[in-house]
Amino acid sequence: GNAGGGGAVSVAEVLQPPPVISAIMESRLKPIRKTKYRAPVILNVYDIQHPEKEGFVESLNNYAYSLGLGVFHSGVEVYDAEYAFAGHSQNSSGIFKIVPRKAHCATYRESMIIGTTSLSPTEVESFFKKKSKEFKGNTYNLLANNCNHFSDAICFELTGNHLPAWVNRLASVGDRFRNLIPAEYQSPQAAPVGPDAKK
Repeated sequence: GNAGGGGAVSVAEVLQPPPVISAIMESRLKPIRKTKYRAPVILNVYDIQHPEKEGFVESLNNYAYSLGLGVFHSGVEVYDAEYAFAGHSQNSSGIFKIVPRKAHCATYRESMIIGTTSLSPTEVESFFKKKSKEFKGNTYNLLANNCNHFSDAICFELTGNHLPAWVNRLASVGDRFRNLIPAEYQSPQAAPVGPDAKK
């Protein structure tokens, strides 16, 4: 019956959220609906190669990895291209692009998906061109602004997620003892991994 005097209410009406809630839900969904792109942002991690002892760093990292440490290089892969950061003496971009998982002077270790980006391939190219003004080769520092700092900043801006702490923990520890580390190891030219052997 209709003892309450009001009209019958359907199940659909009961489950329908209030207008304010609907508006909030709609606003949160709009960024997803605006684009057809949902590309994975992948972190590629490498063992840095020792210039004289092949496999030395890899063996060291195999042990240190269990302790949450290691000497690692990383790059960010988006749309089948990997972007990384290296140092040099010029006031120009230190960002370079390579075939994924093929970094020079490094041994590929593993990959992990950090998140996704809604940027198109063209927008990703533009994004890294803008970042080239921020990550110049002469700003590279092995302890304070290295390839892993770059990867973390890029991943966070593209996905809202940071890298796992172990990827760059050794640099964080070393930065606390910066005064004990020789200056040549803190110069831009100390970058262990670059775009090619001539770098």
